[in-house]
Amino acid sequence: MRSDSLIFGVAVGLALVSLAACAPLPEQKAQVFKPKAAPSPVPAVPDAAAPPVATGFWAELDNHALQAPKSVERDADQLLAYLIKPAKTDEQKARVIYRWLTSRFTYDVASFQARNYKRQTLDQLLVSRRGVCDGYAVAFQELGKKAGLTVKLIEGRAKGGSNGEQFTADQANHAWNMVLINGQWKIVDATWGAGHVDDKNGYQAKLDDFYFMTPVENLLLSHYDFSDPLGVFSARQIGLKEFESFPFSGTRAVAVGFDVNRVLNHYRQTLLQPVVDTFNQPYGSFQVAQAPVAKQLKAGQPYEFQLKTDSFGQLIAFQSQSQNNSTEFVRKGGYYVATIRPAPGDLMVMGSTGNAGEYEALLKYEVR
Repeated sequence: MRSDSLIFGVAVGLALVSLAACAPLPEQKAQVFKPKAAPSPVPAVPDAAAPPVATGFWAELDNHALQAPKSVERDADQLLAYLIKPAKTDEQKARVIYRWLTSRFTYDVASFQARNYKRQTLDQLLVSRRGVCDGYAVAFQELGKKAGLTVKLIEGRAKGGSNGEQFTADQANHAWNMVLINGQWKIVDATWGAGHVDDKNGYQAKLDDFYFMTPVENLLLSHYDFSDPLGVFSARQIGLKEFESFPFSGTRAVAVGFDVNRVLNHYRQTLLQPVVDTFNQPYGSFQVAQAPVAKQLKAGQPYEFQLKTDSFGQLIAFQSQSQNNSTEFVRKGGYYVATIRPAPGDLMVMGSTGNAGEYEALLKYEVR
């Protein structure tokens, strides 16, 4: 049963779709601070040369995808032949498709707000380069199939932005993909991986690799798959009603390293009390190995922190209302560690940006 008047179900070599909406990734802002009496940050190392277009683990493949010539981009076969030329594995094929798609497509905010979700074919998408989540998912699936990948298009419920629509129990509001890599199904959500929708400025492109090759269970707090082919929801007895009660912040906690089952158990045991605040740091810039998952901490109680990062040269815990208001983390075995007995007020874990006295927020707690 559908409640919306703009329902599409056009067959394009795919399963029939009945999306009622398409939830874009909600905005989450980064925060920069200059705390008083904080330790001097480690000086930044000057760049020897201008950085390449892409850096990190996928740099070579990403640069190849980003440099795709315009002459091949409107023909699916020519584009695919170019993209997968350096790819030696299925995962690498998926990566070049994902990176090209997230760099070339723009989320169609106008269609989302107008509730116009008409499906486009791959050929149409290569011309328009614009779509809601279904467009990203169709493009990834069709290009993936051409590359020999086993790909599914998933329709379900997601925790993204809303245009005011209300949904019945059988209605989907988002589309994403699952791809089989080395015998394991992983999630690829190119819509959320490409950027977010800002209420003030509209669509903002920003790559987020958390949504590339994500284990299915890591998105069980934000992506509800009605079919549940791997049983991740049934194994945890999560129904749609409970799923819809989960705050989106739980998924962001998982993105920085908190175990998804730990977050789920926290919500269930505390009747949905909030988890630690996280901020819009690039995926992989830091990972939590150990830290409290609850947002609210008890004053004077010891808490163990263990974080891993190659992006920040120094970590501190800062307490604005404490006389000894900062604690510097110690480097041990590749991790930054600290034991903190917080005072009442806010507790912030921050990383040095390399600029004098400037830190970026990583985690935030409330201490009572």
